[in-house]
Amino acid sequence: LAVHGRGAIAQDEHNNIVKMIEQRNEDGADEALRLHISVAFMTRLKQDAARRKEEG
Repeated sequence: LAVHGRGAIAQDEHNNIVKMIEQRNEDGADEALRLHISVAFMTRLKQDAARRKEEG
């Protein structure tokens, strides 16, 4: 998502997911993936709300 600062945050989230997979930590990988998806979803909702507000 094209949001200022999101790229670095997403990269950290991806790195954490990979780390959990490499450690064979299923629960950790699941939690990290769910967090990443949740944050991305909330970011998208905020983008959409801001766009709708601008459009009136």
